[in-house]
Amino acid sequence: SDLQYLGVNRHLAKTFNLPSEGFVGQDIGFLQASSEFNDFVKEFFATPEQDACREVSAIVNDEKRNYVIVAQKYHQGSAAFTIGIDISERRQAEAKYRNIFENAVEGIFQTTPSGGYLSANPALARIYGYESPEVLINTVTNIEQQLYVDPNRRSQFIQLLEENPTLVDFESQVYRKDGSLTWICENARAIKDEDGNLLYYEGTVEDISERKQAQEALQKANEVLETRVEERTAALRDANHQLRIEIVERKHIEAALRKSEAELRVLFGAMTDVITVFDAQGRYMKVVSTNSEVLYSPTTELLGKSVYEVFPPKQAELFVTHIRQVLDTKQTLNIEYSLPIGHYQLGSIKDEISSNSDLNGHKLSDFDSKNIGHHTNNYYHNSSDYEKFSEFNGQKLVGQTEKPFHTSHFRGDNSQVWFAASVSPLPNNCVIWVARNITERKRVLDALQEAEEKYRSIFENVAEGIFQITPDGQYLSVNPALARMYGYSSPEEIVTKVTDIKQQLYVNPNSYAEFIAAVEEHGAISDFEARVYRQDGQIIWTSQNARVVRDAEGKLLYYEGTVADITKGKQAEAALRAEQEKSEHLLLNILPHSIAQRLKQEPKAIANRFDEVTILFADIVEFTKLSARISPTELVNLLNQIFSSFDQLAQHHGLEKIKTIGDAYMVVGGLPNPRDDHPEAIANMALDLQQEITRFQRDDGEPFRLRIGINTGPVVAGVIGIQKFIYDLWGDAVNVASRMDSQGEPGRIQVTANTYERLRDKYLFEERGIINVKGKGEMITYWLTGRK
Repeated sequence: SDLQYLGVNRHLAKTFNLPSEGFVGQDIGFLQASSEFNDFVKEFFATPEQDACREVSAIVNDEKRNYVIVAQKYHQGSAAFTIGIDISERRQAEAKYRNIFENAVEGIFQTTPSGGYLSANPALARIYGYESPEVLINTVTNIEQQLYVDPNRRSQFIQLLEENPTLVDFESQVYRKDGSLTWICENARAIKDEDGNLLYYEGTVEDISERKQAQEALQKANEVLETRVEERTAALRDANHQLRIEIVERKHIEAALRKSEAELRVLFGAMTDVITVFDAQGRYMKVVSTNSEVLYSPTTELLGKSVYEVFPPKQAELFVTHIRQVLDTKQTLNIEYSLPIGHYQLGSIKDEISSNSDLNGHKLSDFDSKNIGHHTNNYYHNSSDYEKFSEFNGQKLVGQTEKPFHTSHFRGDNSQVWFAASVSPLPNNCVIWVARNITERKRVLDALQEAEEKYRSIFENVAEGIFQITPDGQYLSVNPALARMYGYSSPEEIVTKVTDIKQQLYVNPNSYAEFIAAVEEHGAISDFEARVYRQDGQIIWTSQNARVVRDAEGKLLYYEGTVADITKGKQAEAALRAEQEKSEHLLLNILPHSIAQRLKQEPKAIANRFDEVTILFADIVEFTKLSARISPTELVNLLNQIFSSFDQLAQHHGLEKIKTIGDAYMVVGGLPNPRDDHPEAIANMALDLQQEITRFQRDDGEPFRLRIGINTGPVVAGVIGIQKFIYDLWGDAVNVASRMDSQGEPGRIQVTANTYERLRDKYLFEERGIINVKGKGEMITYWLTGRK
């Protein structure tokens, strides 16, 4: 009670580098290590309590340490003994895990089976909209009713954890503090005591609202797209129906035209390179063919006849109108016109057509130059008028033969033939009509126009980007798809703004130089991938196909090609590579590299014999008793720390860890890659393990001790089965090494005679003598004590 030391143990004396007798009679504060300890002892003697406990800090060897001090009085309270337990590493570990708990991005929780919170980290409080974990814990006392939008989710959560050891990706909609809704994803497990009784649930929570919103937006977009597809399908169905109706109508028209096709072919063939003289009334005064082919026979039969007797009414009126215009103006008129091809059975109808006649609802006097244009291809669009005229009076067209006329100058569909005519005035109130067949030229021009429209439509509407680039790196032209791909509102905008493709578009300008070099070297290039900037600065991946365009002399004009956005594909490839790397890393943590490679190439059982390896078994002495005194979580954390340090030693010595069984650790040298020094490597590992285990202390402050057994001999090693692969060993040598461990002594390394013979020249040994080994009988064994 006079606050002086009566005595100390050797451990405390060694800690302060003093002899034990140096403390006797000294005041408790003479070390000046801890004022907190001094105050605790003073206060303890000042109270009637017989024992007390307090955590204090002290400076030991210039380092701050934390201790739990336990004190108990004796001799009627006049003296007391104290025990100090160093808890510095435990405090550091607590601080470390508290920092992780407090600063984690994901929410972390512990909840009771009844639905209350035991603990929560700040991230969880933020997800649920609370100011702090304390407010969350105090406010939410019934998770089922206060948190889940669907209260049944809590019971489903509990049921799944009863059926499975862990729960992964459990998605639910929950209420935040302000009443708003959010989506979460929970991962959890049930924590039970040694008897299997449920203690609490613990796990993590992730806010997945943005992902859910994206999924909903995608679903809505798919629904809109499906609606548009249905609407487009209906429209196409209607258009197809209308097309069928038009096809039927057209067949009716074609049937009517076919009746007179042979007669009109002869007439229209005769109009090629023909010079004709007409009078003011449109009568044939003279017909001269400019080629050697007999267009119709005899030509004299047309002389004196009117064009109304030869042509369909509209074409005949066109001829008369142009004839009168040339005679009135006294100027040459150049026109283009077309005539239908068909079979006619018309005779002389001159007497039937007069100024007072009604033809197709019109008097002849109603037709004048104002009603008929110089350029037209709209003759006989009304099939009923055509049929009426073609069968008029039941007579044949003058000059028509019975055989149909064929000419390569007609269009393939034989529907019409085009002419270019020059009409000039002559004396005696006549005109000369020079007609030339331009059907082929018309066909080519129409085909060119159709092709231009077709390719322009492709250029404007194709999904891929299309471009033309000058040799100095500017756009000549781009299509709308390319503008959209690069984030511009129109092709004109990108052509105007992007004046240096290499610097403005390419993330790596050297990629553009490589692209141009490849195109010029090979003439064309496919699937050239590069990263480019969009207008908003976003980076995308593109795949380009391009070719060189040169003139007839081989001079470079420009580059042209297509561009596809492959960003999504690249992202998928990156994600796949990341997953493959994770799988590879996980596999190499389970199996040796060489064994893993063999399994990937040929997934079947692997078994190899090794004539000589050295096996080590080590187990922690009295660890089973310790496991009964601490929680499962603390037990697992402690084993993890110890065995992780063992793993580092195994890696340092180039040894293969096989497995851990409870508190036992198994490692082998000489496989899967053989090495001659495997006994030495295992011996060094064993000595290092004894040193390493002293870093860890039991709950009574004493360091742990190992019991180690070693044997050298042949084994079979490999992987068997089809699930949960493990690389394992089999053989008598393995069993003997295990017996060396189990029948050894705490803190010592027992080896067999085989191992001793391999190591006797390099290491120190003590002969233990003959022992009875289970399953083997009597054996001489040795204690490995150190290196020479």
